[in-house]
Amino acid sequence: MMRKIIFFLLGFLLVVPLFGVIAAQAPVQKATLFNIMTGERKIVIVGQAGIWGDGWELETPTNNYNVYPQIYRMIDKITGEEKDEICYGYECDKYKDNEIALGAIPVTRYKTNLTSSMTTSQTTVPVNSIKTFDGVTLTMNLLGNDVYLSLEAGAAKEEIVHCDDMSGNSFTSCDRGLAFYATSTASVAANRKTHNAGSAVVISNVHYVYVSTVNANTWEQNQTFSKNIVVFGDITIGDDIYLYDLISGLTDTNTYLQFNQADELYLFAGGVEMISLVEGTSDYVAINMDSADVDFAIKSDNASYYNIYTDGANVKTGIGTDSTPAATLEIGGATATTTLMLTGTTKGGCLKIQDIDNGGYTYCYTLNGTMTCSTDSCE
Repeated sequence: MMRKIIFFLLGFLLVVPLFGVIAAQAPVQKATLFNIMTGERKIVIVGQAGIWGDGWELETPTNNYNVYPQIYRMIDKITGEEKDEICYGYECDKYKDNEIALGAIPVTRYKTNLTSSMTTSQTTVPVNSIKTFDGVTLTMNLLGNDVYLSLEAGAAKEEIVHCDDMSGNSFTSCDRGLAFYATSTASVAANRKTHNAGSAVVISNVHYVYVSTVNANTWEQNQTFSKNIVVFGDITIGDDIYLYDLISGLTDTNTYLQFNQADELYLFAGGVEMISLVEGTSDYVAINMDSADVDFAIKSDNASYYNIYTDGANVKTGIGTDSTPAATLEIGGATATTTLMLTGTTKGGCLKIQDIDNGGYTYCYTLNGTMTCSTDSCE
């Protein structure tokens, strides 16, 4: 019995310190890292080797503005419904080259500081550098003739500024205190702040939207588009517009105006060339130049009959008929009688009819109520 008690006490003395060691160990600490290049996040153990580099930083409430989000405005071609897709880094690849993406908010990896303090009314933004993260010097051409700066992003005095010019290391002609949403460039007095020298400056993406069915867009310089432009609603052109090929309907691509030949203009409907306008050795305006089964009709105001109607399939033409013509040339009228008048400047009217044997012509003319026909020409 005494031996069992001794062994128990020895075991107790060995185990208790072991629990004390376990209890004394610090709990495992974890942290979230944010990749400023790709926008990705990951959970790591504090002190773990190999977790830094390649853009990974400890995530804080204000450091993730260094990754500027891309926003692709996706528009349903049929319904015109809009939906903004926001993405970071490589995950945006799935939206690039998407035919229904009308525009993307540009991403510019740019961060610098003010070289001097700014008042609330100042219209220039002096900065230390105008180079991007990869050393490219910014110009207004690169920025699309507009730039939106975010001063002290993530801080209490954050302010969005719109500028449309640059001079040296300063952005000029700036509108101060823009709203933090939508695309309005109107200044908001409460949003205009003072800023100290050294304050952070980045390029904001809040106000960049190239194409929108809600917000009108005005370009004051020539614009070149390498892909289709889709417009829902009205479009106003204040000057010339130049086209390389054609104008077509959005959902009816075989109906269009074509401009792909010099001095030629063609109107197609359903893939059929309806009207051709050509200026060349022989200038002409042609209807149904490709000899398709196309009828041609002209009507007068409130008329129930056709002034001219050509039956394309049967090669018949009517003048004044109320239906398709019954002969190669049929002349009808809206009244009980139809008048055919032939006149001439000196000799009056002359009717020339080819003989049935195709051997010659018979000419008919009238004088004082008498019609005379003979082989003598009256032309």
